[in-house]
Amino acid sequence: MLVASGQITEAESLEHPDRNVLTKSIGTKRRLSDGYVQDLKQTTPELSMQLEHQDILLLCSDGVWDLVPKNEIAEIFTPDKNLQTSVNLTINKVLERGASDNATLLALQFSVNF
Repeated sequence: MLVASGQITEAESLEHPDRNVLTKSIGTKRRLSDGYVQDLKQTTPELSMQLEHQDILLLCSDGVWDLVPKNEIAEIFTPDKNLQTSVNLTINKVLERGASDNATLLALQFSVNF
């Protein structure tokens, strides 16, 4: 949220002391207050993303991205590799690097059938 609002840079976010603070969650309240669930407005004024054939979307916890940097993840997740193999490789890297937090990773690959 600090990066999206321009308060810090993406590079600064990698070492920020609050980088792993949970700001939103689902399922902790009976009724969610307005603005409780984040959407794309936090990072872009658009409410949609343009996806192309074989684009890969990753949703991961800080237990993953703290130990596997973005450039390394980009090398692991390429359209020519099996998605499950890439997930397994990433989680194994997290474990090898001494995971001290939960490591959750969800990977989706967009496919257009012509």
